[in-house]
Amino acid sequence: MKRRGKSGQVWIETVIYTLIGLTVMGLLLAFAKPKIDAMKDRSIIEQTISSLTELNTNLNEVQLGGPENSRQAWIKISKGVVIIDPALNKITWKLDSSYKYSQPGYVVSSGELKINTTEKGSNSYSIEIFKTYSANLTINNASFKKEIAQSPSPYSFIIKNRGIDLSTGNIKIDITV
Repeated sequence: MKRRGKSGQVWIETVIYTLIGLTVMGLLLAFAKPKIDAMKDRSIIEQTISSLTELNTNLNEVQLGGPENSRQAWIKISKGVVIIDPALNKITWKLDSSYKYSQPGYVVSSGELKINTTEKGSNSYSIEIFKTYSANLTINNASFKKEIAQSPSPYSFIIKNRGIDLSTGNIKIDITV
């Protein structure tokens, strides 16, 4: 009879120790996951700054190269959305993040790019990286705004100088995505 009681006690202790272990692991994950997510977002932001700097370099080279000059750039959008707005001659990348890249409310520079962090809530930020161009931008020879969503594979951007826009005197740059 004593033997059955001991066997039951061992099982109860095993279950209790397992629950304690799972609770400790859950608590560790609850505190570590936000930090891990913030570090992932930081890496994505730095990659995007690098990609947009390359795109900006290609745009500048095409502007200086003369009519019909073109370049190809590959952009990987891991998170967020890239917006090309011909009405504002602006390219913007937006991301909702748990990482505060810069002081909210202040626009900071990274080369020719501008970065704006906006606080959305507790540990939630909206990061916007943008550049406004003096050239007239078009998308596939049209003046409509285009949003390019995240994708596991990189997007190919063909950037082409279309000559001078006689109505504004600015260079026309067409982007084919």
